[in-house]
Parts: sequence; structure tokens; C-alpha cells
Amino acid sequence: MSKPESRLQHTVPSAVADELASDVFASLPRSDQRRKARQYVRGLLEAEGRKSIRKIAALTGERAAEQSLQHFVSCSTWPWDVVRATLARRMEAVVRPSAWVVRPLVIPKAGSRSVGVGRRLVPELGQVINCQRAYGVWLANDAVSWPAHWRLDLPASWTDDPTSRREADLPDWAAAESPSLGIARAAVEMAEGGWGLARRPVVLDAGDGGDDGTGAAVLAAAGLPFIARISGTAGVVPTDAPVPGRGRGLVPAHEVMCAVRGLRRPVEWLDPEGAPLRTSLAAKVPVTVRNLAPYAR
Repeated sequence: MSKPESRLQHTVPSAVADELASDVFASLPRSDQRRKARQYVRGLLEAEGRKSIRKIAALTGERAAEQSLQHFVSCSTWPWDVVRATLARRMEAVVRPSAWVVRPLVIPKAGSRSVGVGRRLVPELGQVINCQRAYGVWLANDAVSWPAHWRLDLPASWTDDPTSRREADLPDWAAAESPSLGIARAAVEMAEGGWGLARRPVVLDAGDGGDDGTGAAVLAAAGLPFIARISGTAGVVPTDAPVPGRGRGLVPAHEVMCAVRGLRRPVEWLDPEGAPLRTSLAAKVPVTVRNLAPYAR
């Protein structure tokens, strides 16, 4: 971590960190678990450089802190879903999100021991790297976003290998799934898991060529409104009028947009990373997306 970032982390008052930990980890059943949780949060904020258990434990001044903190993080049985939901409710009040943004998250790794690690093609980088991949749900507004929920993607090389499953202590229900389905399930878990969050439209990117439509179908079946970017080569079926020369069958999405070029109208939108206000041309075309019928149009 750079020096400016190190200075920034010390600006969080200890009382604020303790209050946050006390609230978020109130569901933990034992007092020693709640104490270790507070120590862990304080260590994440105050430890210099890499946030290892050893560095975090050193800040406590307790001789056996490293072993007990390691057990708390990796082995202790506490309801992580309740903890995550409590934190999400706090952040919802701060962020006041207008949407839930769901997307995969790539975590580069040097070794092969981390759960779910493997060599994968990362479309954004255009290369194969050694990494973990997770699916995240961010609470987002026009200016900021905050990760509220995430789940680790487990490739078949982990889920189908008994030794890997045993060493990683994978639960029986853990299985490999398509990226589209994994992304959708993360959002549905948040909506239907008793988190107490206000449902928001889901924004997702399904344009990497690997989307099979199942994720969008899961979102639609759960009653979550969504908007998705799809590949220009994705097949759609126009429901109002046929595309000239194509009839009413399956048509690549880019051909539909070319056919309605004259119907496009300017739409203004905020770009937090660029100009305050931008304008794009958009057209509304009712279609059925392949693999989604009868859920989405």
C-alpha cells in the first residue's frame, strides 16, 4: 500500500470502527467471536501494507491472537449472511442506490492453493491469467458504488475433484455454473434472502459472448427488473415488425438496431467518470431474447 493510502486509513476514528463492528457483528452468538470481529476490523483499517493475519494480530498485543484470529476467519461457525445483510442495510442508507450493478470480479493470483483459482480467459484483458473469479452485486448511484454481496465462482476443476472439495471444505451444494447464472443468483439471493433492502433495477453486462440467457431468465422469474448489455451478435426476435430481409425469425441484435436507425432519439445521462452530462442515441424496439421466453421482452 502506498504511503498516501496508509495515512488515509488512520483517519477512521477507533470509536467509529468499534461502533461499526459492534453493530454489524451483533448477530454473532458468542462474546469471544464479537471481540475477535472488532479486532479484525480494526486490523484491516490500521495494519500497514498487506493485511495478513499476523500483522493484524500484532496490533492486539495478545500472545495467542494470531491463532485465534486465524480460527475466527477460517473455521469459526458464524452466520456470515446475516453479517453481510446488516452491513448492506447500513450502506443502503448511505449510498441511497438507484440500481444494483452485478458483474464478475477477477482476482489475479500467483499460486494454486486459493479456493477456485485456475487459469481463465479474461475478455477485458484479452488473455489467460491465473486468477479467482467472483460475482458481485454493487449498490450504485450516479456518483458512487459499494459492494454489497458476492459469491466465488467454482470451476469444474474444483467441484468435480474429490480431493479439492475435501481440502477446501466445499459444501455439498457447491457446483460449477455458467457466468450468467452465477451473476443472477447473487442478485436474487440479496433480494429474496430476507436482507430487508429495497429492490432496485439490476444492471448487468451480458455482452462478453459467454452469456447463455439463463441469468436474465432467473432475474425475470424473481421479479427483478433489469437492463442488460448484450453482444451485437446475440440472437433476438422482433415482436412488432419483421426486419427487412430477415422475416420474423432470429436476427442478430446489431441488424435490428441498424434497421431502426431512423427511430433513434437523443437520451441524456450522467457519466461520473467523464463529462457531467452526455447524450446518446437510443431506440426502443420490443424483442424476445433467445433463451428468455417467456420471461423477458
